[in-house]
Amino acid sequence: MLRLWMRILLCGVLVLSAVSLFADSLVRCESKGGRRICAVGNIGSVVLRKQRSLSTCTEGETWGYTRDAIWVDHGCRADFQVFTRVADRDRNRDRDRDRNRRGRLICESDGGRRFCAADTRFGVRLARTLGRRDCVEGRSWGFTDHGVWVDRGCRAEFTLGNAGADRREERHSVSVVCESEYNRRNRCAADTRFGVEMKRQISRTDCVLNRTWGYDRDGIWVANGCRAEFVIRMR
Repeated sequence: MLRLWMRILLCGVLVLSAVSLFADSLVRCESKGGRRICAVGNIGSVVLRKQRSLSTCTEGETWGYTRDAIWVDHGCRADFQVFTRVADRDRNRDRDRDRNRRGRLICESDGGRRFCAADTRFGVRLARTLGRRDCVEGRSWGFTDHGVWVDRGCRAEFTLGNAGADRREERHSVSVVCESEYNRRNRCAADTRFGVEMKRQISRTDCVLNRTWGYDRDGIWVANGCRAEFVIRMR
């Protein structure tokens, strides 16, 4: 009788463990000789499904995972099945929804591409970077109809537009085009007391905050060929 109850209890534990994990996605992570980190997020467990390299993929030696990413090394290339913990998935989904309601979203890359679900119908703007890596639209961040993506270590807070906010912005902001010609530094006089945001990049050269453009109390500056339209808030 005791053995029977022990078996029932063990089966219950296994069922609960299975329920607590959710088969989320199949991720390919590839090392070209050195260590490579593929950001995933909210990992419960990972199973190697198919090795694609000649180099052996051995867990703990040439591949492994943390709570937020899979890593590979020494030429290991493989497809991994990622299982996400349901509790973490639901908690993060609720957190993202709360941020979306406030019109703000934080999305962070640990080196690989990360997707953050969001309502982007009325546009997305980079509000501020949170890490040392530059966040360049189209290269290390962007957005689709379903959310914002970040890559190459970009960590940032984004402003999510909405219809009412867009109308308020039109009433309380002005647009200024500032251009760096022949890669020279140029300053455009403006009242920047209430903040400045880049609305759209015009040049092929990347416009990166605090590197190729920025602002102080006297106006906006651009350099190294950056040409862009900026929104100056009036209050």
